[in-house]
Amino acid sequence: MAHATEISFWTWRQEDKAAYNEFFADFTKENPDIHVKFESFPDEIYPTIVSTALAAGKATSSTPMPMAGINPIINALFPSCFLRL
Repeated sequence: MAHATEISFWTWRQEDKAAYNEFFADFTKENPDIHVKFESFPDEIYPTIVSTALAAGKATSSTPMPMAGINPIINALFPSCFLRL
């Protein structure tokens, strides 16, 4: 018997919340051993939530990032990169 797997997905796009819920419900019907924990956060605090989770080693399975919000995170995670974003 297969064990249930949980994956997590965060987004900042409040306007897409209903579509994501529908997509993940369909996904779960086709993949009953996989549970998707979906959370939607306000866009103004999303980069802080993600960077805090990454720093604590508790990032989600899938974490989309708005381009403006990802640059400080990349710079914090890879401070020795030659290209500063």
